[in-house]
Amino acid sequence: MLLILKCICFFAKITQFSLIVISTLFFLSIVIRNFWCRYLCPYGALLGLISFFSPTRIKRDTELCINCSLCSKACPSRIKVDKVKTVLSDECTSCLSCVDACPVKDTLQIKDRFFNKTINKKHAAVGVIVVYFLFVLVGIIFGRWNNKISAQEYREYYKIINSLGHPTNNSQINDLNKKAEQLQN
Repeated sequence: MLLILKCICFFAKITQFSLIVISTLFFLSIVIRNFWCRYLCPYGALLGLISFFSPTRIKRDTELCINCSLCSKACPSRIKVDKVKTVLSDECTSCLSCVDACPVKDTLQIKDRFFNKTINKKHAAVGVIVVYFLFVLVGIIFGRWNNKISAQEYREYYKIINSLGHPTNNSQINDLNKKAEQLQN
């Protein structure tokens, strides 16, 4: 929890180092499209891993395709959609930009991975929302959705946030743990 408060302070009280990091990422994102998302973001890596287990795939009908490459140009992950029959990439987040950019109807479609059945974009969106709320519901049912830290504890930690630093050795970690114990008593 202290780490979360320190992360909030990273942006609330920005330091020179933080400004340099953010500026560097900003510049790299101008030079290399989606630099953070493609190369550094742990959430992007998790999404890439999950995409391999997705029950849907974007498929291209090679007979209907006019090879205009608009789908590849629209893809934020720079996947060469116009060169493959089925998009199998850890960078595909199923944003459907390629499907929307295609000028020929039904050339690019979302298909069920197991039965090869076409899925409507609206149904896919509803499916994502349903899965999200199922995860939330399971977390609530098993008591894992809320933490056990009271609002009062948050206030107490916030009062001493400037005295907290990032520990660099065992003695600092022990001191930090002692301070946390004193707050809880």
